[in-house]
Amino acid sequence: MNVMKKLFLVVCVNTICWGAFAGGEGGSSQGNPPGNLDYNEGSNLKIIQKKYRPLIEKMGCSHNIDPPSDKEEKQEIQSIQLLSEEDEESLKAYKAECLAHLAAVRRHTILRPAYEAGALVVLMGGATTYLLGPDSYGGSISILSGLYYLMDGVRAGYNLYKKPTHPVDDLEKEYVQKQCFIPNPLWPVIIEKLMVARQNPFEEKRALDFLSFTLGLTIYEPKPSLYLRDEDNNDLPLDKGILKKDLIERRIKQGIISKVDQFFKKYQPFEEDDLSLSLLKANIRLFVKSLMGKGTQPKPLFLYGEGGIGKTHFAKQLVDWIQALLPMSVSYEPLIITSAAELEGGDTHPGAFLKVLRNQCRQRTRGSVVTMDEANWLNDKEYEAPAKRVFNGDFSKLSTTYFGVGVEGEGIKLPVPSKLVLVSSNNPIEEKYLKSRFGHIKFPMPLPEALFSYAAELFETLANEEEIELTLDKEKLKTAIQKYECKSFRDIENIVPALFEKWY
Repeated sequence: MNVMKKLFLVVCVNTICWGAFAGGEGGSSQGNPPGNLDYNEGSNLKIIQKKYRPLIEKMGCSHNIDPPSDKEEKQEIQSIQLLSEEDEESLKAYKAECLAHLAAVRRHTILRPAYEAGALVVLMGGATTYLLGPDSYGGSISILSGLYYLMDGVRAGYNLYKKPTHPVDDLEKEYVQKQCFIPNPLWPVIIEKLMVARQNPFEEKRALDFLSFTLGLTIYEPKPSLYLRDEDNNDLPLDKGILKKDLIERRIKQGIISKVDQFFKKYQPFEEDDLSLSLLKANIRLFVKSLMGKGTQPKPLFLYGEGGIGKTHFAKQLVDWIQALLPMSVSYEPLIITSAAELEGGDTHPGAFLKVLRNQCRQRTRGSVVTMDEANWLNDKEYEAPAKRVFNGDFSKLSTTYFGVGVEGEGIKLPVPSKLVLVSSNNPIEEKYLKSRFGHIKFPMPLPEALFSYAAELFETLANEEEIELTLDKEKLKTAIQKYECKSFRDIENIVPALFEKWY
């Protein structure tokens, strides 16, 4: 083989090797070493999940990891068994193995340029030595030039020793630990956003915000044990299924339903043929039972009546009563809706109920009591169509386009834990089809005695703040309430500070 032919072959070999490796994934990740992380591999935890299958089944999320093949089959939130101390240790070990798997994939990604550089040097050096000989001038130059590519290997070793940081690093770790608790349909979207956050600096902020929100949707995460508090303030475990049905029914009636009746004794009585109070108590009973994993979810309730008569106060009281009966079981979510987009959400921002779902997951409660005050917007044409889609009758699922849409243009549907929705307004809903989606409750006006008691409480509070010994003239206060035509608790709040200033 003549010299020119050998030189030609050397050039060809070097060109092919350089082109093959320089065009690969390693060369594009020098400024961001884990930038080409294989998220499909990093989040593929099937082997680990198979190893911890008994634990996953006990936590109630096995159907989330292996969803039903039939797309029409409902994916409900299953009841969760109590985790023993041994199970808690197993859960820690499971999360540790998930993190170790991610670390191995990250390590391989960081070292990939070193693997490629080593292979390139071996190929170039071997081909040149074979064709020209190690002692030739051209062979020596080729071998020395091949050492240049070892810089990638040195750089990869440095990056492995002193790992570069990125805002998405912690979110990657959070995802692999929580994957089994996050609804399966969200996994591909999360992987896509992890890639965007890592590789696209222009979309990084939006992707990070999306991930921070979505990783909070741990719907299948085990909740704290559920207890029923008896008459003697003893907490009886409900999760073990040993409590008798009559005891549960009696405690619901004593702890909540009787308190509802007591609350409305301060109000004008409901008309004889008015089913409002019965409808309210029936839906509260449904909600409490759904917290225990029994029955169906309640219908949204629409409370209408004069402003300032205690509709919001009733919702807060209801949460307190439920918490007293079932400690740490519900969260309170007050919402003020200012636009139709805020109510329904879209592809760039989550809707009101999706935010409620996330908050409930973060607080690890079994359910939520949601209030929507000043909901006069339900009679606004702009809100009519979005409201019909949000209050659609299927209260076990939440459909949203925030995570993208399918081929049929529909959003992803997520299973929803128990929630009791109380929407309040001064006026009834006018549109009949929207109205039919709610249970309507006409909130009565408070009795004069209730207004007087509230005014007396406010006077006492002001006197304590001013450190004044209060001697309240009850008849004088009653006369003032009548004079200023106070019909609501808000009216009382408006006049009491002025009366206190005038009289004391």
